[in-house]
Amino acid sequence: MLQRLSEQRKALSLYSVEHGGIVMLTKTELEVVDRVCAILKPFYDATLEISRDMDMSHNYYYYQVQELMYITGRLQCCFIVFTL
Repeated sequence: MLQRLSEQRKALSLYSVEHGGIVMLTKTELEVVDRVCAILKPFYDATLEISRDMDMSHNYYYYQVQELMYITGRLQCCFIVFTL
């Protein structure tokens, strides 16, 4: 949702001017939206990768978690992988 807001900011701004009733985010708030989207993208990508193929090995999940730990700066992480 935030990504779409960021992508469609010009269209929303134009609609707001023409029709009223929509309070647009400030430039600073839109910059925050862009930064949040950039931070969340690796998590979104990892979720897509994991959900795409549930037959992946545990090693693959381990490396995905390691990558997310690196991005977030966490030193420890507890997780459980459920397989069917």
